[in-house]
Amino acid sequence: VNLALGAQGSAMRLVLADLTAHLGRNVAAGPGTGLAGTFEGVEARMGAVPMDLTGAGGTWRFAGGRLDLADTRFDLTDRANPARFEKLHAQGATLALADGRISADALLRNPASGRAIVRAQVVHDLSHAQGHADLKVDGLTFDKDFQPAQLTSLAKGVIANAQGTVTG
Repeated sequence: VNLALGAQGSAMRLVLADLTAHLGRNVAAGPGTGLAGTFEGVEARMGAVPMDLTGAGGTWRFAGGRLDLADTRFDLTDRANPARFEKLHAQGATLALADGRISADALLRNPASGRAIVRAQVVHDLSHAQGHADLKVDGLTFDKDFQPAQLTSLAKGVIANAQGTVTG
């Protein structure tokens, strides 16, 4: 499946390579209700946000007018030139779509080290095309095994041998 959602130039592009669905099975809403399954090979290019989501997969469930994605994994890259951050990876992310509102939660990590970088919580109202993302750094520690240049190439030549923890 290859979709474009929205106006040309600012559309969200979505590619879905594999989708499985089961009617009334593995659905917490009760027997014989809803759909559930898995998805793999999802790529999303957000037109208004210069970031790409690739390699996404996980489980999904649709029941009672609500779509839930769970156990979702994906890579997030920056399209800005130069990139503001290096590729990040999420495992166990969630997304819900109900009543025209999207809410999502993901802990983004450095893929090489597995170090937690930032928790992103996104809320978006589709009917008003408005939303926001809250980004929280629970405690990003720089030490001999993880340096700012692994987070962003913009730190090269600016800071090195950092020691300490950033929160906020």
